[in-house]
Amino acid sequence: MSERSPTRGACLIGLLAFSAAACAEPAEEAAWTVRDSADVRVVENVRPAWMPETAWRVAEMPSLEIGVEDGEEPYVFFRVSDALRLPDGRIVVGNSGTGELRFFDPTGRFLYRAGGHGQGPGEFGEFSSIRIWGARRDVIVATDGFNNRVNFFRSTGEFVSSVRIEPIPSRTSPAIIDGFADGTWLAVGGLGPLAGAPGQIIGGSLEYSRYNPDGRPADTLFELADPRRYVHSYGGVTHYPYLPFPARPSVAAGDYWLFVGDGTTHEIERRRLDGELNSLYRWPEGQRRRAADFYDRYREADIESTREERRPLIIHYYEQDLPLPEYLPAHQGLFVDDEGYLWVERYRLPWKSQPSWEIFDPDGRWLGDIQTPERFRIFQIGRDFLLGRHRDELGVERIRVYELVRPSPPGDGRD
Repeated sequence: MSERSPTRGACLIGLLAFSAAACAEPAEEAAWTVRDSADVRVVENVRPAWMPETAWRVAEMPSLEIGVEDGEEPYVFFRVSDALRLPDGRIVVGNSGTGELRFFDPTGRFLYRAGGHGQGPGEFGEFSSIRIWGARRDVIVATDGFNNRVNFFRSTGEFVSSVRIEPIPSRTSPAIIDGFADGTWLAVGGLGPLAGAPGQIIGGSLEYSRYNPDGRPADTLFELADPRRYVHSYGGVTHYPYLPFPARPSVAAGDYWLFVGDGTTHEIERRRLDGELNSLYRWPEGQRRRAADFYDRYREADIESTREERRPLIIHYYEQDLPLPEYLPAHQGLFVDDEGYLWVERYRLPWKSQPSWEIFDPDGRWLGDIQTPERFRIFQIGRDFLLGRHRDELGVERIRVYELVRPSPPGDGRD
């Protein structure tokens, strides 16, 4: 009886292994990959990580609504510019139309108010758009842009103090737009007044800075290009409207990061608080929409939404030879929720009223998309709620809270 040849056995095993590999299903492509490029972390997303059972969803009906068209004065809102839910469930509303902070209990019952229009301690300028956020030690921060300051209140409504915002030479007055966990603030300002000859297309820049809690500038972070404008003159009036379909830059502040998008690409920058680029989040573009296909309706919608006394001006503007971008913008807003997730709002044509968002986890992984209610502007996204302002067809403003359901996170999906 002859011995088995070891060479033949090895060849047979190799042949079987090759056959099994050839018949196996190809490996599934990773949902996302991460690579390093010149010390910048680049997150390349191929597809969303959510499965149907793990996708987030927003309730169809609000769990709380505050506000009436006619009724008791504390419940009638005008120019609501921000709102915040405190840890105990109370809600603070920045009602810029009256220059007030209005406080409501968790059921929506009015409690008390603070502020009012004026220049005195704890008051707000008539044209200020109040932004509010929480700070340490039970203190609420509220911006007063018209008076170029920030006001501090206790959650009881008691005024604490004000800090004046020091302007930067050769810049327009900075607007404080958010705060960081270290107590510093994010501010934005323009780089000079608008000017140009009629018919000229002009560009501009926005400068983002970080401010110390004492109101003095700490760092100049970066500049972003403002969309191009057209210098339009008609009937003795000169104005500077953006060209159609402007791609506006977006900036959002997390506790320890800044997120920046130019509005034109499916790419978001994550920057450190000193402005240095740290990461890039990318996701597929899909089919891009040509701007020319929507121009006629865009023009009609703009004219229709303009006050009657200004319509001749806007009609004359659209009679000019206005250049169009090749494609519609990619996105129009960024928001960081209380859990550190980034929400990127897709570009929405002016006649559309329902926002859609792409969601990214704190590592930059693209989870998927979600729709939020129509005519609803988000002010805060908590672990399990959305807080914001709903404005109906008649312009009536109401504060609403919607339940946000976040099932367990999906598996890693990374190489």
